[in-house]
Amino acid sequence: MHYELMSGDDHLDLSYLPAKLWEEGLPAAWRDRAPRVVTANGRTNWVKEGAVWGYHGSRQSVGDMSPLQVNGVPEEPERGVYRPSTAKYRLQDMDGDGIYAQVIYPLLQWGFKDFKLKDACIVAYNTWLAGFCQDSPDRLIGQAVLPTDGAEEATQEVYRIAGLGLRGAVFDAFAGKTPIFDPMWEPLWSAAEETGLVISAHIAGGWHSLPLPKDGKHGTGSWAILARTGAFNTQMDEILTSVVFSGILERHPKLRVVLGESGIGWIPFVLEKMDFEHRIYYQKTLPEVRLKSLPSEQFRRQMMATFQDDRVGVRLIPDVGVENVMWASDYPHPDGTYPKSRQAVAVAFAASTGEIRRKATWENTARVYGVKAPVG
Repeated sequence: MHYELMSGDDHLDLSYLPAKLWEEGLPAAWRDRAPRVVTANGRTNWVKEGAVWGYHGSRQSVGDMSPLQVNGVPEEPERGVYRPSTAKYRLQDMDGDGIYAQVIYPLLQWGFKDFKLKDACIVAYNTWLAGFCQDSPDRLIGQAVLPTDGAEEATQEVYRIAGLGLRGAVFDAFAGKTPIFDPMWEPLWSAAEETGLVISAHIAGGWHSLPLPKDGKHGTGSWAILARTGAFNTQMDEILTSVVFSGILERHPKLRVVLGESGIGWIPFVLEKMDFEHRIYYQKTLPEVRLKSLPSEQFRRQMMATFQDDRVGVRLIPDVGVENVMWASDYPHPDGTYPKSRQAVAVAFAASTGEIRRKATWENTARVYGVKAPVG
């Protein structure tokens, strides 16, 4: 098999997870409160804490597009078995798309009322994920979920998941009670640095005037969903600036932080602006928080960003950093490149050098996650 690509950002959506994941995976004391799949009024949903969490099953069951079904590939090749959450079938899809490895992000909607139940569900998910990835550990690079309600719980989970063989974890910077730059998280960064675990923050919120609706008036079918998705990527600007200016990277020089699905076209401007502010204001009025190196230097030393369809960003890769970008297929989402990733990459990088294409679509992902793979 000839592989041409590695993808730095793909997904395991809630809809495709095994129906008994939490009923069977939680400790006995929690199982009566486990999230479970319930069918009622012709709809099959995940239910947690007495409320619908999200749908379960095919995207087409809720009127959504599925690139699998659109291309004649069954989402459910066996009863109750879904391609994205079954290693055998996911690897088949990767083979057909010319992709050697995928960095697989988890579901990002972890809003629980009971934080202890939430943490128990996170631990159960991470344990299941580690088993899923063991079918092909250099090709399935699962990203664990970190508890974001307490530093002690998050730190313990870093050591545990690193012991399970997982290589990365997601810090939900938009849903946590305490912001990513708060000093309380110092033990977490130290643990990630010690274990070599890559920390990611993924797009999942950040809007101010366009929050996700609670009344259904500005949901799917409204112009507002287009406005939100149009602004999705640039909500990561505060994550980038706070991680750098709060000194996290300087205090933890071996820590690696990834901006997941952030896109890259906006990053050169923000890096330039950060360097300007550092030179002008920090040197004159805020010497007590002056960084030892320029923000752009810290970004290029310790941070990465993933992107999909970003033509402006591809042209600006030399300004972002040739070593700091990872192309992504976004499988199995409808706006991803499956099953035509090779064609999409050929178009996106048509005007790029071979070195830029090679690093963005293979070498950078392999380096960051320690993937031992055949030459692409």
